[in-house]
Amino acid sequence: MNLTLAPDANIADENNATPSGRTMTTEQKLPSTQEMRQILEYAGDGPLRSLKGVGPKLEQLLHKLGYSTISKLIFHLPIRHEDHTRITPIGKAQIGQSIIIEGTVESCELVHGAKRYLKCTLNDGSDVIQLIFFQTARYIKERLTPGSTLRCLGTLSLYRQKKKCYTPSFYPVTSH
Repeated sequence: MNLTLAPDANIADENNATPSGRTMTTEQKLPSTQEMRQILEYAGDGPLRSLKGVGPKLEQLLHKLGYSTISKLIFHLPIRHEDHTRITPIGKAQIGQSIIIEGTVESCELVHGAKRYLKCTLNDGSDVIQLIFFQTARYIKERLTPGSTLRCLGTLSLYRQKKKCYTPSFYPVTSH
């Protein structure tokens, strides 16, 4: 995928060249400060409507969100970025580390105590971790079946010498 900006239409041109003449792909690094300055010379403080695909409704929505110019939209950066492709083996993860793990669900049980929760055991081949869900436990249990593969994002904890991840975000992984 090529990400470029043409001087006239503020979109990729036929050759996918940036204002500096370079072709930029998603595999490459972000543009340098000098290249961003060149892009802003073309796009800069222009109206949002000059962008392809931005009509009156979208422009009004962007204004409500605080984006009045193209440069403000360009420099809107996320608070954090979570790369879901960098999977950490459970066996190598450090306590307190924010991790992304992928493994097979071995078991899921609804535990009744002072507070009802769901405890799932996930195995990735290097180690085992318990995923603990407090809210909507029954709903989640219906979706996590033993044998299914999950990718989870959360913080690794240690409780009673067992690795745990409390209320991780997760999604099922299907084989391609």
